[in-house]
Amino acid sequence: MTFRVLQLTAILTAALLIGGCARTPSGGSVTAIREMTVHIQFAGAINDNDYYYFAIDTTGGGTGPVPVFPGLTAGEGWVTGSITHYVQYHQRQYTVYRVTSLQPFQSEPLGTPVRSTLPTPGGQSLQFTIDLNTITLPSVASIDVNIISTDQPTAGARLLDGLGAGGNDFFTLDIQVTHPVANSDSLNPEAAGDVLDQNTNVQPKNDQTNALDITDWTIALDV
Repeated sequence: MTFRVLQLTAILTAALLIGGCARTPSGGSVTAIREMTVHIQFAGAINDNDYYYFAIDTTGGGTGPVPVFPGLTAGEGWVTGSITHYVQYHQRQYTVYRVTSLQPFQSEPLGTPVRSTLPTPGGQSLQFTIDLNTITLPSVASIDVNIISTDQPTAGARLLDGLGAGGNDFFTLDIQVTHPVANSDSLNPEAAGDVLDQNTNVQPKNDQTNALDITDWTIALDV
């Protein structure tokens, strides 16, 4: 009986060791999860037929992710400038993407956020959490981000909103320190009532534009 107990103990110990090795990189150290939680508030109820993007540039030092205004801004699709990844919300689904080409615009799905909250009927906010390790190395000090919402990401005629009055005020975020960042920390805080058309003309407030109108945002980093 004693021998069998010892045998079972040895088997369990070996299984735990094998499981532990499977979760440990070849270098022998465990990579800590670095989480970024994003909360975005809109003027009206989220429209699941619209497209909501959290655009990210992990390379830094570029022009940042900015929206495409057909005919006025060189670019294809809904975003141009510099972008490496994005989170999309559409049809009650959050998806994380890696951008593989800007011209032509192409991307590939990486999966879903670590956590996310679906908007309730009439809800006016989106929230999700991603692991920064899935998009960048721990040595990267900062990333550039923008929030871009649009009803038609590829059509010539479209409605859209982004950070700042012209949608082009991307935000540079320090990702090496655990801290919260808010819209009020921006040099040009996002305000309500600045949804634009494809020619950058401000559009009147209504249910359609309110669903795209970014009014506030917060980002919490746990690194």
